[in-house]
Amino acid sequence: MSEHSAASGRDRTAEVKGMEHRTLYPNRSGRPQVTVEEMLQAFRSKRAEQRARVLRMEIDYELAVLYEALQNGRIEEADACKQRLRDMRLEMMQLEM
Repeated sequence: MSEHSAASGRDRTAEVKGMEHRTLYPNRSGRPQVTVEEMLQAFRSKRAEQRARVLRMEIDYELAVLYEALQNGRIEEADACKQRLRDMRLEMMQLEM
């Protein structure tokens, strides 16, 4: 996602991965600048790993709810569970990148 800031006159790029986001300003080559310190900090961060663990538990619970809904013929509830599972799947894919 890229947007132009009229106040500063610079292009900026918003980077969103999983739970974290930040705004990057490009250097003269037009590519965003990422420092070695920022790279090390990203590798040390445990938030994505912690969220992935919690998300796995949420998926397990939602699968149990889906199973029960299907067993009892509650189609609307099953469809809602399926949508929540799709959303959780997308979040899990983002966390694993």
